[in-house]
Amino acid sequence: MKTKQAVFFALAVVLSVGIAGGFQMSNAQSICSSSLCQGSGKYTAACAGCPTAPGACSDPTKASLLFPFVTNQAGFDTGMSISNTAKDPFGTTGQTGTCTLYYYGAAAPTNPITTPSLAPGDTYTFLASTTVPGFQGYMIAICNFPFAHGFAFISDLGARNLAMGYLPTYICYPRTNP
Repeated sequence: MKTKQAVFFALAVVLSVGIAGGFQMSNAQSICSSSLCQGSGKYTAACAGCPTAPGACSDPTKASLLFPFVTNQAGFDTGMSISNTAKDPFGTTGQTGTCTLYYYGAAAPTNPITTPSLAPGDTYTFLASTTVPGFQGYMIAICNFPFAHGFAFISDLGARNLAMGYLPTYICYPRTNP
């Protein structure tokens, strides 16, 4: 498969999965933020996929985000952002920290990349073309603060013909094999 065709195929898969799973993601996010899972003591099966559910992640001071497709090949680029969303009107106590970015795939750097320190309310934005030129694969961001959220936007250069965005998913560790 030619490189440009492979990128189009990967974008189509990510886009179709995002569209098909979009309502599930929205529902999961609203369930996770509801009183069902947020300190009410009413843990239910609906909370199982929530990053704040009891036992969901082993370290409540960190957040790990999976960006499942990142590219800077065949005329495409990926813009990403990671926000420390602990500054809010709910009285959340946040912490400042960095994120360590681990890339896996073609032209992945041998060492992880560390972001600048992000205080609650800060957002870090970056492009694959400037941080990992020629890369294609996936990236895991391990942030040293809770409440990390992200966004990715993939387009041809200039966003003239094709563009799509997605939200990274939370992943918890340690991960176990089935």
